[in-house]
Amino acid sequence: MHWASRHANVPMSNEPKPIIPESKKPVKRLTPKKAATALAFETAKMKKNFTDAGKWRNAFVKVLRSMSNDCSCADQLQSIPLSRNTMSRRISKISCAFKSELIAKIREATSISIAMDETTDNTHKSQLMVYVRGIMPNKETFEDFLDLKSMPTTTKATDIYDQVMEALRDFGALDKLECVTMDGAPSMSGVKNGCGALIKRTNPDVKTLKCVIHSQVLSSRKIGLKSSMDAATKVINCIRGGHNALTHRRFKEFLKNHGAPQKDLLLFTNVRWLSKGQALGRFFDLRKFIIDFAETVEVFFFHFFLNFFYTLKKN
Repeated sequence: MHWASRHANVPMSNEPKPIIPESKKPVKRLTPKKAATALAFETAKMKKNFTDAGKWRNAFVKVLRSMSNDCSCADQLQSIPLSRNTMSRRISKISCAFKSELIAKIREATSISIAMDETTDNTHKSQLMVYVRGIMPNKETFEDFLDLKSMPTTTKATDIYDQVMEALRDFGALDKLECVTMDGAPSMSGVKNGCGALIKRTNPDVKTLKCVIHSQVLSSRKIGLKSSMDAATKVINCIRGGHNALTHRRFKEFLKNHGAPQKDLLLFTNVRWLSKGQALGRFFDLRKFIIDFAETVEVFFFHFFLNFFYTLKKN
């Protein structure tokens, strides 16, 4: 009624309105050099060999050519330079770009703190790791890996101090340093001649702190849990040690059949932080299943740790 009374002279059309297609954004295509840089970045993140990227490329080229008669995509993928030297150069450029970005953040930050730790790798070389945390003018914080320094000979406090100062100078972070966190080793936290003391001589306003995790590890050695940890470690080694493959396979199948919350026990090493606590926590979660498995299979370690198992069963 409204249309007939008010808009009688307006012609009506039953033809559908044409649908205007939406304009598609142009797809950004990577050049072979940029594609090589992207693959180099992924290779570095996965910690693979430089030659692996070329193997991946060749495999995908074969897949693309087998899936379609149009070999243009396969030819473009084949044109990406992925030799070992090329990958090395790309990863070096990516590293320089990350370093420049971190230097820019440190220059903009109002104050920074560092955490450092010295450890020995599997080739018996001493490596000093330095991490940085900073506060930006807008009160936002950032945390990143600052540098890794190799110390080929001694690891005295003066050696650590020289490497830390060199890293701070390279990144322009020496003037904004507010706090240093380190472990409890004498070369690190010595009151008179430790690395922290040497840093305070250079900048008296810098605060030095001891790492909480190191303090927890040291305190755990004094609270009387060594006997329990030793017994749990021996049980774990008896189940999944190097020469107990059959027992280990039976144990994993036992956990699977009985609906255990975890699939296996964990091994630990003193080099990695918190691994002992994770292994002991997993052992405690599976304590009842370990007892049932020992009674069912009658493995030899059950008789040696009979009192320890009964203590677990009560808890």
